[in-house]
Amino acid sequence: EDGAEQLPYLGAVYALLVHGEVLFSGSQNKEWGPVNAWCLKTRKHVASLLGHGDAVMCLSSRANQLYSGSWDATVRVWDASSYTCLRVLTSDAGPIVSLCALPLVCVAVGVDEIHVMTDRALSQTHESKTHASRTHVIKDDESSVNSTRFQNEEEE
Repeated sequence: EDGAEQLPYLGAVYALLVHGEVLFSGSQNKEWGPVNAWCLKTRKHVASLLGHGDAVMCLSSRANQLYSGSWDATVRVWDASSYTCLRVLTSDAGPIVSLCALPLVCVAVGVDEIHVMTDRALSQTHESKTHASRTHVIKDDESSVNSTRFQNEEEE
């Protein structure tokens, strides 16, 4: 159709998140960006959030921030209104397959590890003495982020 809007090809969609009047999708497509924003009122594609190097497996939000976890071993923090990337958190433990942004921490689940990440500007995360085995540092360009690694009891 002449003048028809070209929609992004998403490939497999692994995550959906509604934030206000926007539906965010996390998918495997890298060309259009594995994170896409859709206006729920107009039902139109409004933005492709570029930056991840592999499939986005999970999405979460807190306040006006969107968190995307990827198979590229990063969690990206986005401004949910302007769709700009605010920071990139890199895990040395492999792909991020699930995450949950809470008021003071972001919990990110890797293939075999759980990270509880808190920015230095937020209150410190308390480690669980029964489950925490060691602390990982998840790196970004500006500062380190405190992270607690949890293991299965069989590994301890």
